[in-house]
Amino acid sequence: MLFLKREMPDTGELIILRDNKVFFMVPEGQVFQSFYDAVFKSVTQHTKKRKREADINFCVWSPTQERDFIIPKK
Repeated sequence: MLFLKREMPDTGELIILRDNKVFFMVPEGQVFQSFYDAVFKSVTQHTKKRKREADINFCVWSPTQERDFIIPKK
C-alpha cells in the first residue's frame, strides 16, 4: 500500500485495502474506463519493479461499476 501511494501520487488518496484486495476508488465525475486504463497501466509498470511473494489482487471501483485484475507472482 505504501509503495503504491508513493509511486502513484495522483491516486494515493483513492487507494484502500479490503479483504486482501487493493481498491482504487474512481473519483466522482471521472469516466470509469479512462481511470481504469490509467490505474492498470501504472500498477503494472510499478509492480514490475518489485519482487512479489504472492499474487496481488486489485479492483477499480465506482458506485455503479467495478473491475478486478490480478498481477501474478513471477
